[in-house]
Amino acid sequence: METERKKILAACSAGEITTLEAMFQQFNIGPDHPADVYCLDRNTPMEQQLPDVSRMLKTAIESQQVETLRFLGTKFPKPSFFGTPMKAALESGNTELLKAVCELEPEIANMEMGDESNINALAFACSQRSAANLIEVLLQCGADPDAQPPMRLPARRNVSSAVINGLPVSTIERFFDFGYQGTDPFAISYAVEHERLDVVEVLFRRTKALPNAQLPPENDMLQKATDCKNEEMIVAIKDGYASRKKQKKGLILSLASKVWAWK
Repeated sequence: METERKKILAACSAGEITTLEAMFQQFNIGPDHPADVYCLDRNTPMEQQLPDVSRMLKTAIESQQVETLRFLGTKFPKPSFFGTPMKAALESGNTELLKAVCELEPEIANMEMGDESNINALAFACSQRSAANLIEVLLQCGADPDAQPPMRLPARRNVSSAVINGLPVSTIERFFDFGYQGTDPFAISYAVEHERLDVVEVLFRRTKALPNAQLPPENDMLQKATDCKNEEMIVAIKDGYASRKKQKKGLILSLASKVWAWK
């Protein structure tokens, strides 16, 4: 069986769909085939068993065999890309491949990267090559830009990760285009630290819930900008917080007038 295992994985890697089809028929490999390594026979060495579905998916992804991946999706309904397969898809930088993965398992765009991971797919994509394009695919496939990461570590949040990894301001704009509500309280701080004036301006301008947004103290941000000797940043911070105060005051007056009208 070791030889057959190698042949199947080699076919997945080479994109030989005809070979896979023949071997699946020969060994009666179908929807009930072991989904992952944990479903294999523990009393038999792994090398002597046919590869599990997750291993086949991972092999096809690592070789960037998009059509093979889609073929496997037809053979194994609701395949799981959780963990290693999704990580491999993002690390490939191949947007067509990532799109195929998300089409086969729509929920994967919003999942964390694995059981022991402290980051979700969207934030992980920020650190990969072709990051902006990968993020676009994930957003179009339903990734929630406001989703909290496992353990909620500051640098692992979606927008913060984009800022830290130096993604263009157009990517930050796309987060807002897909409904980002400004829920990352650390994004502005990282933007100031990395002297991303363009990002700071966008965060202040496009955060709809700016009056109630969880922002760091203004003086802390001004100190960071002062340490960097960035006069433009200092002005942007002052203007942003002033606008926030003005909006908050307007919101309070509006609520008060409604209360008085109700009375």
